[in-house]
Amino acid sequence: MMKLKILGCVLLLGAFAAGCGSKAGDNDAIRAAINSHLAGRNNLNTSAFDTEIQKVDIQGDEAKADVAFHVKGGPGMMQLTYNLKKTGSTWAVVESNPIGSNFTHPALDANGAPVPTGAPGAPAPDIMDAVRQKMAAPAK
Repeated sequence: MMKLKILGCVLLLGAFAAGCGSKAGDNDAIRAAINSHLAGRNNLNTSAFDTEIQKVDIQGDEAKADVAFHVKGGPGMMQLTYNLKKTGSTWAVVESNPIGSNFTHPALDANGAPVPTGAPGAPAPDIMDAVRQKMAAPAK
């Protein structure tokens, strides 16, 4: 009887560990899917910012990930929610949306470096204004 209890505990512990490993594996795969999505965009310099995955919510083969991007050495920051879909064992980004309205970054020079502002502590410009201007500009 004691051997049966020990075997049951070992099996239960193994099942629990396998479940935790799966979630950790999914979190790593979701991080990789987001990084791959960003790398596929030719208009982003991914080495200019740090990516922080703040929260992941997995519901079957769909997931939402809240991600913050911090400009390296600067005050800029933006937050996005990524919706992902799992096909087989692969996660892929299907949509991204800004979180709230805190989607700001400092003004940039022609090289993409932050431009010092005249007044310390002045608010950063709204990145959505820059995105709208870029989208409205005729293609070259």
